[in-house]
Amino acid sequence: MKKWECTVCGYIHAGETPPDECPVCGVGPEYFKEVVDSAEASQADSQPEEQSDTPTEPQPEAQTESTAEARLEAVPEPPVEPAPAAAASEVKKWECTVCGYIHEGETPPDECPVCGVGPEFFKEVVEKEEKTLTQAVLEPDSVAAEKQSKPSFFRKMVMKHHLHPIAVHTPNGVLPLALIFLAIATMFGLASFEQAAFYSLVFVLINMPFVIVTGIIVWQDRYKGAKTKVFGLKIGGAIIVVATLLALLIWRLVEPGVAASPGRWTYLLICLVCVAGAGISGHFGGKLVFGSRKH
Repeated sequence: MKKWECTVCGYIHAGETPPDECPVCGVGPEYFKEVVDSAEASQADSQPEEQSDTPTEPQPEAQTESTAEARLEAVPEPPVEPAPAAAASEVKKWECTVCGYIHEGETPPDECPVCGVGPEFFKEVVEKEEKTLTQAVLEPDSVAAEKQSKPSFFRKMVMKHHLHPIAVHTPNGVLPLALIFLAIATMFGLASFEQAAFYSLVFVLINMPFVIVTGIIVWQDRYKGAKTKVFGLKIGGAIIVVATLLALLIWRLVEPGVAASPGRWTYLLICLVCVAGAGISGHFGGKLVFGSRKH
């Protein structure tokens, strides 16, 4: 049975054709490539040679005594069996496409001991000298272009040090706290809590440009800019956060005592929508990274 690898997230699908949609990241069948096993590729390369060496069936001829004696001498010779030694030296290696862990064995492990993903996230490691022409042809143009391109220093630092998760977790932790402060100020009329909520929202807004820029870099470099529902919801959540933050801060600057004004409940509701937008982006971001992790 054929195997198809998603070039966006590394998911492995077994079947005659790629799936209509990747169950992990949601991309279509055009992002899948067929996984060619190294042993099968080498067999395919050697098959034509075996067929070409096989002569056509000769017409029956009268056997002479010399040819009969030659055949009888060739029969008792013991066959040479170098196969076990060759098989022992060829140990397959499987790389986890999530964390980079290398597993040695005939099949990938049931679960990665480092990050916990299943066998569908493993791909066989093929040495450069063993890479077949078929695999080179099947390699997408986008992957070849990615190898040739040289990312900038900033892009390298974003991907190497995982700056997007760092940037995201800080505002995601501050926004719920700002909502709690604002709720206390609205219900009990405490101006100090309203002021703490205001400064928290200012801090989140200052961090949002860095969050968005690093997110776009990760989307383009790691997920190849795939335009799917998952990424659309993530981007939509970020837009909601920025729009509601601007609305809250502008309203607060125009009306400093908004937590005690008649529109305080509307103000609190907008803050709740802001937190929900951050939650949507965080949820689908976690789905991309931990979609197949066993709990």
